[in-house]
Amino acid sequence: MQDSRVDSKIGFCAWVIVLALLAGCATTPQGASDEEDIRYWPPLPEQPRYLYEATLRGSRDIEQANQDALMAALIKGETLPDRRMGKPLALAVRAGRIYVTDSVMNLVHVFDLGRRRYFQMGVRFEGRLADPRGIWVGEQSRNVYVVDQGSKRVVVYDELGLYLRELSLADTVRPVDVAVDESRQRIYVLDGGGIDSDTHRVQVFSLEGHPIRTFGTRGREVGQF
Repeated sequence: MQDSRVDSKIGFCAWVIVLALLAGCATTPQGASDEEDIRYWPPLPEQPRYLYEATLRGSRDIEQANQDALMAALIKGETLPDRRMGKPLALAVRAGRIYVTDSVMNLVHVFDLGRRRYFQMGVRFEGRLADPRGIWVGEQSRNVYVVDQGSKRVVVYDELGLYLRELSLADTVRPVDVAVDESRQRIYVLDGGGIDSDTHRVQVFSLEGHPIRTFGTRGREVGQF
C-alpha cells in the first residue's frame, strides 16, 4: 500500500513536470519574438555579417520620423511629399549621410540619417546635372564629387549641396566613376570607353583639375581593362 502511494505521487509529479515543459515550449519568450523581427544576412543560424536597418525608396522613408516635418505638414493640412528615386545608380556614405545618384531624375538624393532629413543636389544653376553616374565623398573635406556623363565633367559640391567647382572631362569618351585621394591630392576618373573605343582607362587629375597622367587600355592582358 505504501509503495502504491509513492508510485502515484511520483507519477503525478512526472505529469506536472511534463505539462510545465510543454507550457514552456508553447510560450514564446518576449525576446524571441523581437529577434524574429530582426533581419540578418546571412540568415540565422549562419554567422550574421549584416543587420537590416531600413529600406530607402524616397524622402518619406526618412522624414516620417522627423517630428518637425510632420508637425509642419499637419499645420498646413498636408501630408509629407514622397520624392522617390527614379533610377538609383551609385552610392556614397559619409558622416551619417547617404548620397545616391539618379540617372533618370538627373540629381543626387541625400538622406541625412542624423537629422532625419532629405534634400537634393545638382538641381540648380551651374551645378545642375545632366546624367550623373559615379559619386565620391571626401574623407577630410566631405566635398561631394559627381561624375556627370551628360556634360562630361566632375562637379564638386560641399556636403550641403552647394556648387564649388568643376573638372572638365572633354577628353573622355564615357566617364562612369570617380575616386578621390585628398591626402595625395589626386582625382581618379574611370573612362568606360565604348564598343568602338579603346580608351578604357583611368585618368588622374590634381584636386585643382590639372591632368597628371592616364593608365590602362582596352584588352584582356595584365593592366588592361
